[in-house]
Amino acid sequence: MKRFLKSLARTGWRMTGPIRRPIARKIAAEGKSFTAAAIREDIQPRLDQVILGISHTRTEVGTYRNETNLLLDGLVRELTRLQDQVEILQQLVVQSAQVRDGLELVGSRDDETSSAA
Repeated sequence: MKRFLKSLARTGWRMTGPIRRPIARKIAAEGKSFTAAAIREDIQPRLDQVILGISHTRTEVGTYRNETNLLLDGLVRELTRLQDQVEILQQLVVQSAQVRDGLELVGSRDDETSSAA
């Protein structure tokens, strides 16, 4: 009996296929369009805000990058200027030490002669 009822149900299901399939397609299409519309309404404004935020961030990063480059360029220029000054001062110290050494030699001879006498 159960087998007979199952076969009748299968046959009835197969016979409704030509009617059932177009209706199922229409229902699926309506569901798809409803879902797409809901997504557009809910997500599109948020997506626009995110895109706008990203573009602002890129602009700010570009500005900061330019400012950082200018700052570093100025810092490098100042550093090289200070290095040049330090080299000049070192040369002056070496020259003055050489002059002092020359004078000390002269002075040390006088000290040696006066202490020997």
